[in-house]
Amino acid sequence: MVLGGIAGLAVAGGGLTWLALSQKSGSIIVSHSSATSTSVVQPTQPTTSASPTSVNTPSSPTTTPMGTRFYNYHGHSLYIYGVTWASLDGGRIASASLDTSVQVWNASTGDRYFMYNHSKAVNDVKASYDKMHIASAGEDGIVQVRDATTGGFIFSYNHHNGAVNTVEWQPGNSTRVVTASSDRTVQIWDATNGAPIQAYRGHADIVWAAGWSPNGQYIVSASADGTARVWDATSGTTLTTYTGHSATVRSVSWSPDGQHIATASDDQTVKVWNAFSGNTLLTYTGHTDRLRTVAWSHDGSRIVSGSKDATAQIWHATTGILIYVYRGHSATVFDAQCSPDGTRIASGSTDTTVQIWQAT
Repeated sequence: MVLGGIAGLAVAGGGLTWLALSQKSGSIIVSHSSATSTSVVQPTQPTTSASPTSVNTPSSPTTTPMGTRFYNYHGHSLYIYGVTWASLDGGRIASASLDTSVQVWNASTGDRYFMYNHSKAVNDVKASYDKMHIASAGEDGIVQVRDATTGGFIFSYNHHNGAVNTVEWQPGNSTRVVTASSDRTVQIWDATNGAPIQAYRGHADIVWAAGWSPNGQYIVSASADGTARVWDATSGTTLTTYTGHSATVRSVSWSPDGQHIATASDDQTVKVWNAFSGNTLLTYTGHTDRLRTVAWSHDGSRIVSGSKDATAQIWHATTGILIYVYRGHSATVFDAQCSPDGTRIASGSTDTTVQIWQAT
């Protein structure tokens, strides 16, 4: 199995039967949307790593144990808020930090290629699908677009009236970008010149995340108002309002088949639900603190989530059964993104490190 991150934005895949891993008992609660009763099944013990083995360079996924750490990057001085794979060969990482910098560095050696700054914290950074450009979202309300190889400045987008919390490139298209902001809007704009295209104002509070459907026709956005909303990227019409969480929704991820969405929340759960009916298919409760990130695998079979409990967890997308717990960080895992080939994960944390580890 290989994993794909939010950077790839192929991000959800569901199932009609759902199971939720109980954080208190370690049991699996099996339920159906039409069921009148539930049953409890004891899961097998997942693989876990308290102290990841470190190696210098990745080897074959058939010989490298899951969770093996390849590199631990210490280039930032404050919290890491975002990470993205910045080259098609998986050789470069870009990371965004509270220290106001974006740093692009070698995924195997940590050698820095270039860095640049915002005037305040950088909340997110994403590479375009062709890895030719990167866009960084700042607490200063600015999005900077730069050349992913040289770091050369191209232009900045400044149409938000508050902090920009996330940025995502349209799948297969490097000319449109979506950004989510503390000004309660989600905005789509032209990545070649910064011209605004669409502004969505359906949320009642801060919008923490937004992402494209795989076909580029729809957007899902997540807010401190406790909802996630699916809307048409052209008209701005709301299609689905998801109210399954009991607290702020922090992160969103769409399935590769475009049918399902995974949302991560301060209520300590990840919900998997139908993108167009809003029906909940699965509730994952394996974390013991608030969620910060969620992403699907390329093939839709697995999900990775990161939390304030300092873990990244890989689990089955249709059953919720836990596969692996990565414990290499000592603080909140704010972002987890998978390499282009799906074999590695880069996770960024408030422990100020970015760690690269085996995902399969």
